[in-house]
Amino acid sequence: MQRNVSARGDEGVKKAIREKFWDLMCAIDRDTIFYVGNQQAHPQSFIIPGVVYPQRLTPVRRS
Repeated sequence: MQRNVSARGDEGVKKAIREKFWDLMCAIDRDTIFYVGNQQAHPQSFIIPGVVYPQRLTPVRRS
């Protein structure tokens, strides 16, 4: 993603990140799962090497 949006400028990058991660992956109709891990040399720091975001089987009600 970084290679694809780097020429868009700051606002374009912000928009692309928001669309991909917030609007698509973390949408209300998704069951988002983040795979997290760390490195042996830096056990206090975590990275997200993968994200799975399948369609939610049951709808979520917001009040």
